Amino acid sequence: LMIVHIVSCNLRNANAVLVNSNEFDVYTILVNNSLSEARQKKEVLHELRHIIQGDLFSHIDVQDIEIINHNSTSSFEDYQDINFYWHVVDC
Repeated sequence: LMIVHIVSCNLRNANAVLVNSNEFDVYTILVNNSLSEARQKKEVLHELRHIIQGDLFSHIDVQDIEIINHNSTSSFEDYQDINFYWHVVDC
């Protein structure tokens, strides 16, 4: 069972950032709270694909990884086995 914490906060120079992972399959994604809800979901889905595809530990060129990710058609419905926790941080 994978757990993903999504933290909506003030990111000055990014739309979303995959912060960390650990041996317990718990991940944290920061997403910019200045984006619309639809755009936040799009950015979170992009970071989620990096997790699912194993991009964090890949030896593939980062540009190729981004091309693969942007061409993916997966949606949140494809990840029903993940527990999502959405946090809003006012900072």
